[in-house]
Amino acid sequence: MNLLIIDDEPLILNTVYDQLQKEELNIEKIDRAGSALEARNVLEKTYYHIFLCDIVMPGEDGITFAKWVLRKYPKCKFIFLTAHADFEYMKEAISMQSFDYILQPAAKSELIHVIKRAMMQISIERKNQELMDTGSFFFDREREILDGNAMRYLTGLTKDDSFFRRLLKREGGIFSEFYLPFLVQILNRDSSWKEEERSLLRSIYQNIIDEIMQPLQTGNIIILRNDSVGNFITIVMFGQNSICDREKFEEQLENMRVFFQKLIRLEIAIYYGDFCKYEELSDMCRQLLSEQNANVRQVSKIYQVGQISGLKGNNEGLDGKIASWRTLLNQNRLMDFKYSLIHYLNYYSNADEVNKNVLMRLHQGVSEMLISCMAAKFASTERPVRMNGVGSSVEAV
Repeated sequence: MNLLIIDDEPLILNTVYDQLQKEELNIEKIDRAGSALEARNVLEKTYYHIFLCDIVMPGEDGITFAKWVLRKYPKCKFIFLTAHADFEYMKEAISMQSFDYILQPAAKSELIHVIKRAMMQISIERKNQELMDTGSFFFDREREILDGNAMRYLTGLTKDDSFFRRLLKREGGIFSEFYLPFLVQILNRDSSWKEEERSLLRSIYQNIIDEIMQPLQTGNIIILRNDSVGNFITIVMFGQNSICDREKFEEQLENMRVFFQKLIRLEIAIYYGDFCKYEELSDMCRQLLSEQNANVRQVSKIYQVGQISGLKGNNEGLDGKIASWRTLLNQNRLMDFKYSLIHYLNYYSNADEVNKNVLMRLHQGVSEMLISCMAAKFASTERPVRMNGVGSSVEAV
């Protein structure tokens, strides 16, 4: 890959250039230009994959230059470097789907991290394009059968693990020392995948995850769930010498979450388990599904097993709120009751303290309170009715 730095400030230009020259970024060529005009001239001789570009420059500004480049080379990635925290500039940069925006002075580590992410995205896009060009995404019947039956085993629908073992053997993971599964939930897909596109979908996922997990030296098996939105489980395989700490693993999952957002425009939630042996995998995957089921907020985030389902809520606080809501209803203060209930839900939702069980307890408490209040109102409207002149009465509403 080639990279071009563009900045009209010689000190910044040379400092960034020297920093990148010292890093092992696997970049073949790093060049610099002091203006957009100079960069245009350089582009006549060399194709650049990544641009580090200042926005505010005399003559042609960085955004105008980037639009010109992207019209000719739409696969390039722009990272804007600027000391101007101007909202209009930021809005303009975001609207053209540039890769990132860094406010100067930026830490060297931040700059390197963003460049590495851009390089990984370019690599993934290349592999996906190769899939399209070579036709390797055509429906693979054998893999679909293995996927379906492996998922049945992992989700506890069957105790027969023969298909899952065959899948592991096919992917070289049957003799792994440790496994760590994670589940990806697609949150905002507008259209459904067709059955004949599942092989392509799996290949795209595989490219992304293999690229993301490459620094951890893992093997990765993608197993599509039987749905139309593209949810899947990944079995990450570790050798005895390749096991990593949880912080590094979470960092790669966060990179993957960002890639899904930027590369294929999907918001995802990721649920991950613990390191386990083969015989513990099925139970761990069932825990992942329970965690997804408990995530009623469906926020694009990374969750560890137990992080959502383990929430207990504030029972004492809920009991007190129900008592106050009952008072409001008895006083016929319906709007106050409504706003108080909404405020309560918003507060605990923003505090990440809501799951399915918490909502069920809230629903039960509010329902019982409403039924009780309605019954009291119903009883208060009873009046005696005379029938045939007899002093007996019947209930009437």
